[in-house]
Amino acid sequence: MSDRFYDKTVKQTEENLRTDADRGLTNKEAARRLRRHGERTVFPIPHLTFWEHLKQSGIDFLSILLILTAVISWIFERKTDSAVIFGILLVHYAVSLTLYVRSQRVFEDMGRFSLPTSKVMREGRLYELKSELLVEGDLLLLSAGDILPCDARLVSAEGLFALEVNLTGEARPAEKDHEFLRYTRDLPPAHQKNMLFASTIITKGTGRAIVCAVGDDTLVTKLQKNPSVVSHDKLKVIAFLKRCSAASSLAMMGLIFAVSLLSFATGYASHGLINIFLNALSLGVAAMSELYAAFAFLLIAGGVFRALKREKETNTGAVIKNIAKLEELKDVTTLLVDREGALTLDDIYIDRVFACGRNYRINQDEMNEQAGRVMRYALLSTASYSTKSLSGGKNPNRSEQNAIVEGAKKHRVLTPSLEQEYALYDFAPKSQTSRFDTALVRHGDGFETAVRGEIEDILASCAYCYTDDGVSLMTPDQMSRFRVAAFMMIKEGYKVVGVASKKVIYNNLCRLASCQTGMIFEGFLALSEQLLPDAAKNVQKCREAGIKVILMTEDTEPHSLAIARSLGVLQDESEAITGRGISEMKDALFLTDAAKYRLYMGLNVHQKRRLLSNLQESGEKVAVYCRELDEIILLKEADVGFIRGKTVPRAAQKNRREIRDSRSVALGATAKENAAVGSETMKFVSDVIVSAADRRGNGGFNAMLSAVENAKNVFFNMEKAFRYLLVSQIAKTVIVLLSVFLGSDIMKPLQILFCGLIADFAAIVVLAFEKPESDVLQLSGKRAGGLALFFKENLHRMLFGVVWAVLSYAMPALLEHQGFVSHEQALSAVFLSFLATQAVLLAESMRNGSLFAAKKNVNGAYLLYLLSLILFALLCTLVPPVGALFGIVPLNRYALIGLLAVPLVMLLMHEIYCYVSRNVNEK
Repeated sequence: MSDRFYDKTVKQTEENLRTDADRGLTNKEAARRLRRHGERTVFPIPHLTFWEHLKQSGIDFLSILLILTAVISWIFERKTDSAVIFGILLVHYAVSLTLYVRSQRVFEDMGRFSLPTSKVMREGRLYELKSELLVEGDLLLLSAGDILPCDARLVSAEGLFALEVNLTGEARPAEKDHEFLRYTRDLPPAHQKNMLFASTIITKGTGRAIVCAVGDDTLVTKLQKNPSVVSHDKLKVIAFLKRCSAASSLAMMGLIFAVSLLSFATGYASHGLINIFLNALSLGVAAMSELYAAFAFLLIAGGVFRALKREKETNTGAVIKNIAKLEELKDVTTLLVDREGALTLDDIYIDRVFACGRNYRINQDEMNEQAGRVMRYALLSTASYSTKSLSGGKNPNRSEQNAIVEGAKKHRVLTPSLEQEYALYDFAPKSQTSRFDTALVRHGDGFETAVRGEIEDILASCAYCYTDDGVSLMTPDQMSRFRVAAFMMIKEGYKVVGVASKKVIYNNLCRLASCQTGMIFEGFLALSEQLLPDAAKNVQKCREAGIKVILMTEDTEPHSLAIARSLGVLQDESEAITGRGISEMKDALFLTDAAKYRLYMGLNVHQKRRLLSNLQESGEKVAVYCRELDEIILLKEADVGFIRGKTVPRAAQKNRREIRDSRSVALGATAKENAAVGSETMKFVSDVIVSAADRRGNGGFNAMLSAVENAKNVFFNMEKAFRYLLVSQIAKTVIVLLSVFLGSDIMKPLQILFCGLIADFAAIVVLAFEKPESDVLQLSGKRAGGLALFFKENLHRMLFGVVWAVLSYAMPALLEHQGFVSHEQALSAVFLSFLATQAVLLAESMRNGSLFAAKKNVNGAYLLYLLSLILFALLCTLVPPVGALFGIVPLNRYALIGLLAVPLVMLLMHEIYCYVSRNVNEK
């Protein structure tokens, strides 16, 4: 097969790749090629091998020494203890390896959301397909926002431009031409105008292309310039924990050496060398030092997975796909949010039509001629009724446009004959050069413009109005009545859209200013735009946490002010500013006042970049929500970039989806189907994908805030986990040291291992399922993840660990001294009381304060953990053969009292500490 296709005609390309440039491959042939070559992608996702997983899951030098010591113990007839130690190690490493692999799988799944999908024609039917399922010969349909997952030869192109900076270094998009043909050998990629290359971005236009190369055969892969999906290993906290892990391992080795020396010095060596080494090594292994990074991955995976909100439903949460930005996400201080699709729902609809001085509620009243006329001109102004592609650029009022089209369909304004009666000649969407959405149509023997925009601007540009008697000059009294009627609709929460028309003599919109002045006021539409449920409550939550919510809107109408007030974003109109106001403001003043405003209306991309830069220069950590392709630069420059897209968990993913409205997608129109496909480039560049806002309160701004909460909660849970491990390991260390100094085993090696590798490890798993607390947003950056001050902040807990160990020994020893329990019962009580205190310690670690304070979230994993410990204790005490394996004998009532006394005393100490700390902080 040829490696060059720029010197091939479309027909030659078809023959070479055995495909059809009109209908694409057959499904059968595509499946055969996929089986032959397998799935291939140019965007590699980091994937660890089994041995790398095994290395990361904590099998370290100390574990190997413990296994060797246990083998020697087996040889010297201590088979029961050795067998139990082997069993504990096997269970621990099997579970830890499984959970570690599952956590890595979560990260890989998040990375897969970065991979672009493709619109592919097969057997004449259009599908949205995962990029790794593409094969040579597939027919791609391309539009602005697509990112190429393969090399392809153009079949057709209409105003198509591609950004190839990754390959050629050229910062400006290159125009593409499907008719280009050059027989020059070794033509540079920058001059191959009929070719598209993997990793390049379609910035403008539409086209079709035949896939020529995928995976490792693409030019970008051969040049080794293919961007890899961001790796979670780049997290700063992971690097810090790996250093802590190494330091802890060295400390444990030093402790083992010290315990061994002390054993010889105190005469404890009389218990035998094997027992000394088993005790010391069990303590070292129980610390699980090599698992610190693996624990962090497990906790991060839990938080990231929780942000999806549901497992088997689509579009219900947020995908934190760039795990490396998790630390920036938790520290966000400003949310820069677009109103449409984030704080309001997409499914807005036309509720009322104002025509000829009267309001018509179209969902109740029958559509009459006057209301139908206003609806018709509103529909014409969208240009969506026509099969022509005259968009000329992005349309910011996508949901408004869809509402008009759906309303026109429902009330039979959009009919098959409409395009013949009103032939579309030209269209200019609202932009810097066009004040309104304006369509030029031919009606009868002349030309007319249909214009749509903000009501105040429309009225100011109209000299006439349409009444029951026809067109008449608009009087000041009529204009005043129209304004009052519109204001009343806005006050009721409606979005008011003015509609106007004008008869013109032009056959194009080159003289746009003339077409948009002296118009006939037709009326206005009152659109019901619903707010995202719970959005106002979450805005208030952000304010209480000190997180600024800044709202951006494309329009400058009074409706935006009303929406901002109802959400609680805007307290006073002085906190709102327009793009025009910013352009008249000096840079120094805007830098100072950027954080002062809460509502920005009608900003262009340049002004949004200035706003973002000024906020960052003033010390804010900014997360920005973007909708349009030209805002992609904001995603790169923001601390965290959010976009709206599909958030589909693994259980709900499909390899392909048929797109029924193929014309709208192929042409890059503004149909709902196209919005569902989304911009693949923005998805690739973004850090977090949030689902669409819906009536249940999912998606949009709520999903953004949920992502921030879960990011904070990950680091807070991480602090909880290592706080718990610190106290537990200190208690186990003191127990071993007491055994050495007292010359008697207080806890057996297998009991120490069980407390560490089973109970402590289970505690970390429980914390991975801990949901964000209601005040998690208010936690400071230090509290939510600052591990540098960890030891300093937890000195009192380290003291608790010492007291815990001393009490664990002293209470049963006291009962034994008084003759209430036997020596074996006392040792059994030490082990079981240690397990019970671990459960209390975990509960304390999970809370930010008293254990008896009200808490809405109940961790089901903790209840399972507690139940498992209780069942284990009952099994060991009621079934002697099982208890014998762990050195436990049946207990009498005095032993039970000694067992329960330690966790109760530790609980009381914790409550006293919380009470004192609360009073000190209040003072």
